[in-house]
Amino acid sequence: MTDHHYSQFYVGGQWVSPAHQGETISVVNPSTEQVYAQVPEGSADDVNSAVRAHACARNTGLPLLAAKPQRSVLSESYTQNARAREHTHTHTHTATQAHTHSRNHAELEFVLC
Repeated sequence: MTDHHYSQFYVGGQWVSPAHQGETISVVNPSTEQVYAQVPEGSADDVNSAVRAHACARNTGLPLLAAKPQRSVLSESYTQNARAREHTHTHTHTATQAHTHSRNHAELEFVLC
């Protein structure tokens, strides 16, 4: 049973439609071997768009290269956002990575420390 259907990619900080509408790819939960989600099949144009977005982010300065006060604010913001989405993150990771919920929760806690 497919729980989720996605029609866009997250590129450059925003959701964008694929360059070419077409086929989808089934994401399979390895622990149940059931289809968990359907995602658009990317094209070379989609990959190029993601690479350009990455290059732009690098050229404008990565958050880790920001001054220490800015890094602190960014880190706090990231931590708050991650904690607000903790349930969604652990549920999705559990369903797609064949890890237990408690292991995924522990991994998230480790990253956020």
